[in-house]
Amino acid sequence: MQSAGSFTGTLLGTGVLLIAYHYFGWTALLILLAAFVIFALLPLQLYRKNTIARNELLQKVTLRAFTGFFRLPGMGRRTLLLATYYAGIIGILAMLKPYLVDLGYSVKEIGIMSGITGTAVAAGSAFIAGFILRKLGRNRSLVLFLLLEIGAALYFWWISRDTPSLAAIYTGICFLWGAYGMATVAIFTTSMDAVRKGYEGTDFTLQIVITHLSGIVVAVMSGKAGDALGYRGLFAGEVMIGVAALLILTWNLARKPKS
Repeated sequence: MQSAGSFTGTLLGTGVLLIAYHYFGWTALLILLAAFVIFALLPLQLYRKNTIARNELLQKVTLRAFTGFFRLPGMGRRTLLLATYYAGIIGILAMLKPYLVDLGYSVKEIGIMSGITGTAVAAGSAFIAGFILRKLGRNRSLVLFLLLEIGAALYFWWISRDTPSLAAIYTGICFLWGAYGMATVAIFTTSMDAVRKGYEGTDFTLQIVITHLSGIVVAVMSGKAGDALGYRGLFAGEVMIGVAALLILTWNLARKPKS
């Protein structure tokens, strides 16, 4: 639900607002953005119930608490997995809109294709991924979702050999966002497992931050790679990164009990 909710918010931000900009310009866009922020703040103001008694508060968060996470057995391998698990598709997601612009699509069309269709598929796939995770278990789901990421990267590499049709683009967008939506559920779930007692919130947040920081680095590098190698070269590189992530995942799973 957390993952699906975040993609629903992305749908509003990168889909609805992008289309609003196309029709109404920057002024209306900024007003809508401010309205969304105010709407998001309302639950924080309305929900003030404190369910934890003062004498039951969790451990105080210090720098030692952060560094202690990395000293846990297997956290080095876990950190490497977090940094690479999305990497095989983050670069494509980062360069998807420039790719569509270069293919000749307008801001309105891109908003519908990626901002609305793509994120809606991601939200739906995240919801479905929860059931798959319960059925297959964490380890098998991690492998399955990563294979979907590699498949999405391969698909974009394949269609980029020529100018793809509109149907091929929509298929790729759905494939890409669907794989990403499922992958986030796997990472969120396994991150909740890899926490210390008393530092659950700190450890979970730290792991998610690692994935986002890695995503920022990959997004920046993908721009450079796209400029130097072209889109087809970028997509090929993303396939190789996905395969490397699969090897890292296999290394992680070989050293932990099956689940």
